[in-house]
Amino acid sequence: GWLAIGASDMDFLLQLCFGGWRRCVKASVDKVVTFLQEAFLTWREGVLFSRHSRTVQDLEVASSELHFARMALLRQTQRFERLDRRLTEMQRMHDNLFNGAILAAWLTVTQSAKVKRELARAGRDERSVVTDIVTSMMMKNSVMHLL
Repeated sequence: GWLAIGASDMDFLLQLCFGGWRRCVKASVDKVVTFLQEAFLTWREGVLFSRHSRTVQDLEVASSELHFARMALLRQTQRFERLDRRLTEMQRMHDNLFNGAILAAWLTVTQSAKVKRELARAGRDERSVVTDIVTSMMMKNSVMHLL
């Protein structure tokens, strides 16, 4: 009797022992898995925070470099605009000088032509006066000669 009961109980006891052992192992595995999950989440959060901090620093550096580049570009643009204004002013002065030289040459030519015309007119007037004088003297001489 007792052995017969014990044999079937033995299976039951083995199942009970293995069941308890399985529950203990599962509980310890669950604790390890929970610990590993928490450790992984903590590690991941640290890595993400570290990467975020580096990215923020890189962004600040890039923002600073961009600011300095904009300032340098502004200075170069202002320098170029000043140079462009100076060159435009020099071109205007050159054009005015060239136009002034053309006007001066035209004035000289027109004045010299006017002076030549006036001299020619004065010469004709002088020749006509001399001719009148000579004619009148000749007439006087011929009248005197006739008398």
